[in-house]
This record gives sequence, C-alpha cells and structure tokens, in this order.
Amino acid sequence: MPPAPERLAETSPRGDAERGPLLNSARGEENLFALQAGAEGCRPHKNLELGFVFGPALGGALSQISLQAPAYAAGTLSLISAIVGCFVLPESLPQEQRTAGVFQWREVNPLATLLDMIRRPALGMLLLVWCLFQFAFTGHTSILAVFVIDRFGMSPVQLAFLFVVGGIANAIVQGGLVGRLAPRFGEKRLALASLGLQALTAIALVAAPVFWLLYPIMVLNSAATALIWPTMGALMANQVPLPEQGQISGASTALGSLMSVFGPLWAGAIYDQFAPVAPYWSSMLVFALAAPASAGARVGNRGMAPAVQSSGH
Repeated sequence: MPPAPERLAETSPRGDAERGPLLNSARGEENLFALQAGAEGCRPHKNLELGFVFGPALGGALSQISLQAPAYAAGTLSLISAIVGCFVLPESLPQEQRTAGVFQWREVNPLATLLDMIRRPALGMLLLVWCLFQFAFTGHTSILAVFVIDRFGMSPVQLAFLFVVGGIANAIVQGGLVGRLAPRFGEKRLALASLGLQALTAIALVAAPVFWLLYPIMVLNSAATALIWPTMGALMANQVPLPEQGQISGASTALGSLMSVFGPLWAGAIYDQFAPVAPYWSSMLVFALAAPASAGARVGNRGMAPAVQSSGH
C-alpha cells in the first residue's frame, strides 16, 4: 500500500484544498479573534463561518474538473487575500495606541515576544493549551480525508459534502451560540468543554463502522472546534493590555502555525508506521492533556477588555 500522501493524491485533493479554497483564507482570520475579543468580547467573524461552509462546497465542485483545481483555486484566493490585505485593508490600530518613540529592530524580534508572553504564568499556560490543541487538531484533520478514503472508499464529492455539514455546524455555533454561551458559562469552561468533546469525537471517528455515522460525529466535532477558537482568543487577549493585543495575536498565531507544521507531520508518520487509527488515538491523548492544563490556568482580566457580550454578532 502506498503511503498516505500518495493515496490521497490519487483519489482526492490534499489538505485545505480538499476542504475548499475559502477555508484557507478563513483560517487566516483566526488571529482576529484575539483583537476582537480584546475590544468587543468573544465574537467570531461572519467571514470565518461562511468560509467553513462554502469552502468545502467549492472544493468539492472544483474536484469534478480535476483534483488539482481546488488547490489552484485556494492558492489564487490566498494571493488575492494577501494583495487586499496589503493595499486595501485599513489600519485597525488607533494612532493613540501605537508605540511611540524611535523604531528599533529588537522590538520586532519574534523570539523575544514569544518568551515574554510565555513567561507570564496565566498566559504561558493558555499558550501551552493553544499549542496542544493546534497540534492535535491540525494533525488528525489533515489526515481525515485519507482515513475516510481508506476506510470507506468515499469520493471527493462525498468528502466535500461531509465537510459542508461540519461547516454548517461550525457556523451555527460560532454565529449564534458562542456569544450567548460565553456570558453564562465563561470562556474557560467553554474551552474546557470543547477539548473534552474533541477528545470524544476523535475516538468516535475511529469507532464508526459505517460512513453515514461520520455526519453526526462531524457535527459534534465541528461544534466543539467552533467553541475553542473565539474563547481561547478572548482568554489570551484578556491577559494583556490593549497596547499588547497585537503581540499576543502574533504570538498565538505563530505558535499555531508552528503546530500546524508538526501536527500533520506526526499524524502522517504514525498513520503509515503504526495504524490508520493512530492519529486519532494520539489526538485524544493530547486533547486529554490540554483539558486539565486549561482547567488549571488562573486567568484574569488584566487587560482593558470588557466582559464578553451576550449577542452573537
């Protein structure tokens, strides 16, 4: 049997391209969670929710043209997003909140910023939880298409429809429920519940005997994932004052990107070397480790952000 990446190349698009070109640009908005959480509470963005719905649908449609079409579309839209971000997107940081004085290169040293954030007790624990979540999440989701193809022999269109269903659940939770649940239960409890539910759904994916059972499992998994993006962003943003919102956003995004490199590498390696179910057992263990770390984080509101609002948008 050829290794997992080759099997996927033979049968469906790879990675984020499989879920659709819109998902890639939507994932890029995760760093906005911290900024919006710091200013307005735990409120996700509409574009992110729509990306999780229309991205897989567009990816599945384009896969009927060729298996390379979703990847080309994802790259094109990502390039357009970068151009718009550089030349059209307005500056979000008010002039009065910007750092005054002469610019010095050591101020943009990424290692110095990361070390400074990690050394802060509550923030360091939250960043650890964020890394564990990203490692497990990006690992088992990167291999999900291969796993479903190997186990159930599904086509790219069937996979796309599965991801669309998950995207709808994600949009409903982020768009309508998170803003209402956070004031009642708190971001920390929601993040903890998300990690626990993701651990359970990782095992459910392994135990599912037929393909149709993946639909309710995907709904639960996507709903759990939708809880953690804005809540963790709000928790981390609330640990720093407004002038440091950009730093914590950059630090969390950098660590998440790093984990999105190592997570899939680990998942792919144990998928081929041990068993197709190995990445999901591994993710379950990592989520289980992240949960008590999240529960033990002594978070406060040392920044200037108000409490989360009850409205979804």
